[in-house]
Amino acid sequence: MRVKTLAQDRADVLIVGEAPACHDTARAIHCYSGVPEELFHRWTGCWEDVNPWPPGTVYAFGDHAGSLLRAQPPEGWRIVVGASGADEIEASLELLELPNLEELSADLPQMIGAWVEDLAPGKKVSADALDRLSRMAHDRGLADLEGVLTTAIACAGDRIEQADLPVDGYQTALVDELLRAPSPMAALEERLIREVLERCGWRVQETADRLGISRVTLWRKMKDLGIGKNS
Repeated sequence: MRVKTLAQDRADVLIVGEAPACHDTARAIHCYSGVPEELFHRWTGCWEDVNPWPPGTVYAFGDHAGSLLRAQPPEGWRIVVGASGADEIEASLELLELPNLEELSADLPQMIGAWVEDLAPGKKVSADALDRLSRMAHDRGLADLEGVLTTAIACAGDRIEQADLPVDGYQTALVDELLRAPSPMAALEERLIREVLERCGWRVQETADRLGISRVTLWRKMKDLGIGKNS
């Protein structure tokens, strides 16, 4: 398996594919290298935000990859960057090109089932919902599917059903639930922030990066919405 080989070689890597798939592959490379999970970091723009010892892996995607590659890493750190195309990155790195969705179409149900298990251990997916999610992935791409899964997991019970998935461009089961809250917009924001925090292991900087906001803004929103790890 190429991922395991790259992990053992300790080489810096360029992963080409969709953003969610690149991120998950970067994590897999890190894990297969035998380095503790907590030493996987998303690039924030400077090394001052990273404890230099012990060394681990720093990952960046797209526009953020350039600043990471221009910075001088502390000794022993591995650089992994992701991009939509190999021509976006001008650097000499080991190249790992992920299969496109057309090539993966037969494997999509299994991949999505594993993705749900990773996001919400123990959560099941009905056959009808899995079939529809596979069609969504094929039609819209993994980046859009990530948002659909986040919403479905948040509003589903023990198993994701078709009713938990978008009915059309506007109506979802989650919308109906949120509209019953005293402040639907605040309820939606709280649901999203809490879900992404859970997915990121309550790592605030990584969560802020995924949400596209600053760490300070995220802390303020968490305080305003009463979001805490044990709340």
